[in-house]
Amino acid sequence: MSWLLVRDSELRLHSLHSPMYTDDCWGRTGPGSVVTLTETSKPKRLACVDEIKRAARSRRTVPFQYLVQHLASAAKNMTRANSTRPSRRSRT
Repeated sequence: MSWLLVRDSELRLHSLHSPMYTDDCWGRTGPGSVVTLTETSKPKRLACVDEIKRAARSRRTVPFQYLVQHLASAAKNMTRANSTRPSRRSRT
C-alpha cells in the first residue's frame, strides 16, 4: 500500500544507486553477495544483471533521471592488492 502512496506523490529522484550487494548487510554474508558486472562466470554475471534490472524497474514507482552503477565492489578488488602474504622477491 505504501508504494501506491509514493507513486501518487510528486516525489522525483535525481539519481538512484543500483545494488552493490544481494544481501541487506553490505556483503557480510560472503563473497557471493557482491553484485558486479565484471564477474567472469556467465551465470553469476547474468544473475547480477537481473538484480540491476530489478532496481531499474523501480523507476515505474519512483521516477529518477540517472541510475548509478558501480562496475565492481572496491572490497573485492582490494582483497588482492592488500594481501597479507609478503611479496616474493626474485633471487639472482
